[in-house]
Amino acid sequence: MSLIAAFFGLAYLVDAFCISTTFKYLWNANSSHGAVEKLLQLQQTPPEITACVQCYHYKDSRSSTHTRADGTTEQRSESSHERINTHRATSEFQFEHWRDMSELPYVVTRPFDIVRLHLRIKIKYGTEATARAHAAMCQALRDLHANRDAHFEFKETVVVEGMVPHMLLLPEDGSLRPWWMYWQWYAASVFVFLNWPYRMALEASTVKVTYVLAKEVYIAEP
Repeated sequence: MSLIAAFFGLAYLVDAFCISTTFKYLWNANSSHGAVEKLLQLQQTPPEITACVQCYHYKDSRSSTHTRADGTTEQRSESSHERINTHRATSEFQFEHWRDMSELPYVVTRPFDIVRLHLRIKIKYGTEATARAHAAMCQALRDLHANRDAHFEFKETVVVEGMVPHMLLLPEDGSLRPWWMYWQWYAASVFVFLNWPYRMALEASTVKVTYVLAKEVYIAEP
C-alpha cells in the first residue's frame, strides 16, 4: 500500500511541476517589453531540424522472487511487458539559407491584460528540391538504422536555440499582477492539494496568445 501511495504522490508532483503548463508560465514571467525583445532575438536565430530513429524490443518477465518477513523466499508468478531501448541514431538536416517569416512580435502584447504566451515553431521547405532533400535524409536514416532491432520509432524535432515555449507576459509597471500569481504560491497550492483551483484561477485571470515562429529553409540560395 505504501508503494502505491508513493507512486501516486510522485505522479501528482510530476504532473504539477513537469507536465502542467501553469508552473512553466509562472517560472518564465517577463515584462511585455522583455518578451518582445526575446522574440526579436528568436526571429534572428536559425532553426535546427533533427531526425531520430530509436530501436527497441520488448522483454517479457513472468516470475519474481520475494522475501518474507521471516527471511524465507517465495517465487511468485508475475508478468510484465517491458520496453528495452537499444540502438539510437540521429541526423541533422543541413541547409544553406533560411529566413524568418514570423509576424511582428508586438502582436503578443496586451496593454491591459496579463498574457499566457505559447510559442510554436513552423518549418516550411522553401523549394521542391529542399523538400526532396529533407525527405531523402529522413528515408536514409530509416534505411540505415530501422532494422537494428525488432521495432523502431521515428521522430523529428525542430529547435530554435533560446526558445521558451511558455511565458507569462506582464505589463511594464506590474500593477496588474495579483499577489498570488507567483510560482512560489503555486508550489504552496500543490502541497495543500489546491493546484487545480489555482490553475483555473490563472486561466480566468489571463489571456492566452499563441505565437508561431515561422522559418523557411533552403538547400541553395533562393
